[in-house]
Amino acid sequence: MAVSENTERLAEGLGKIDVDVVTYACTAAGFIRGHGGDAELNSRLSDAAGGIPASNAATATVNALNSLSLERISIASPYIGEIDVLLSEFLDASGFKIIRQQNLGIRGPDLGHISLEEAARLVRQVNSKDCDGVYVACTGIRSLPIIDALEEDLGKPVVSALQATMWEALHLSGVQPNVNGLGRLFASPYVDGGRT
Repeated sequence: MAVSENTERLAEGLGKIDVDVVTYACTAAGFIRGHGGDAELNSRLSDAAGGIPASNAATATVNALNSLSLERISIASPYIGEIDVLLSEFLDASGFKIIRQQNLGIRGPDLGHISLEEAARLVRQVNSKDCDGVYVACTGIRSLPIIDALEEDLGKPVVSALQATMWEALHLSGVQPNVNGLGRLFASPYVDGGRT
């Protein structure tokens, strides 16, 4: 999806309606081509949209994890094995140590049908006393309603791809969010780890 001509076409259309930021809300599109693929995608989006700031879920994830000073992370993902490997390689190359990783082995349209209960169970299963926080990959996993409860339960940050993407877009558009109920990330300062 990240290399589709539709990516630029859609970004160009968004640029014409005077938006402040464009973001690609698919985590895999940012990491699937390896470290640096996310920055290249951001550059293409920004150029097509007339130079406005652009990001994607993979870049937002790196910036979110850095903003919370997380170094040792556990990953809860819905992906099939080979996609999971590419995700861990991307995050490793971005400077994070992967402590544990567990996936659900799901692909395609089924990604959007994961219940909040299943997502919470996966986060608890992958958590480790040795990790600084848990990352929930894929913007298709609903997680916002359970992040606060999971953070309280685990005693550490829980960052989801969807949450990070929203947080990054707000920062790039000049909004400094400090919102209760969406996890520690929404109260943290912004750290730009290399977005273009």
